Amino acid sequence: MRKIRAAKLNRATAWNFLLDPCTTAFAPSVDGYVVPDTPARLFVEGRQTKVPLLAGWNEEEEEFFKSRSLPLSPRRFREAAAQQFGAARMEEFNGLYPSGTKDKAKRSAETLIGDLVINQQTWEWLGLHRETSGAPAYGYQFGYTSPFSPRAIHTAEMPFVFG
Repeated sequence: MRKIRAAKLNRATAWNFLLDPCTTAFAPSVDGYVVPDTPARLFVEGRQTKVPLLAGWNEEEEEFFKSRSLPLSPRRFREAAAQQFGAARMEEFNGLYPSGTKDKAKRSAETLIGDLVINQQTWEWLGLHRETSGAPAYGYQFGYTSPFSPRAIHTAEMPFVFG
């Protein structure tokens, strides 16, 4: 392995969402007491606490996850996306994540990883809670910026949450 150049190895390795450590790195520790089972199973089965839930995401969630984004050349981005989401959905995908140029592919890849790691999972969590708890679920998308916080990245809303 040491004789193979990193760039060559990266080109030869297929990118796969299911093997990406970012999707599991922030998973909670299931201790059998405080967290008795995986959160997904708890919510699917309606075993979560039956209280109102407020959860959301920020406009630029991708900032911390950029290094995990899909390959950045337009061709490789489209190929990886077709493999992951299916060729039949590529017209819709390309409308949401344009990749006609290298810059567009890069930006779309970064946006996509934020959407997958934070936005989509939070949306599903809210939906599961609403369906299985009988309690209300509220979602938000935080986009506030100022000279002191020029981008709405992951955790930018914390000063508002904690006063």
